[in-house]
Amino acid sequence: MVNVIGKAVCEAGEKLEWLDYKEGNKRASLEKKPIMINFHASWCTACKEMEKDTLSNPLVKSYLKKNFISIQVDADREKYLSSKYKIRGLPTTWFLEHTGTQITHLVGYIPPEQFIEVLKYIEGKYYKNLTFQDFLKRGIIDGTKGK
Repeated sequence: MVNVIGKAVCEAGEKLEWLDYKEGNKRASLEKKPIMINFHASWCTACKEMEKDTLSNPLVKSYLKKNFISIQVDADREKYLSSKYKIRGLPTTWFLEHTGTQITHLVGYIPPEQFIEVLKYIEGKYYKNLTFQDFLKRGIIDGTKGK
């Protein structure tokens, strides 16, 4: 880990730990952390861009490692899960509570700056009281301003 501007972030070469669906849900339940599921496919250009730009971003990786359980699902190989989550486009990112309750999902490429704001919104449970737009308007960062 490297300390940058007072925040621990993953080194560029450090990989995010991806779990399969069953193991990820089990760990989320034990650790009481929300779940981020990345649905992707090997042929998907936008999925590759999301992996390269967003999911490999040191700040995004660090935030995910600290606050979420990360699950990766190949949409072509795991058709049951693709059907269960009604995957219609790739990449699709689903967020769940540690109990497995669905929170929300995003379809398509998400740039790192926007993705980190979504992670803060989900991890801080702001979705229970605020729309994402209101969350951004209030400038809530790292839980330092009122919920």
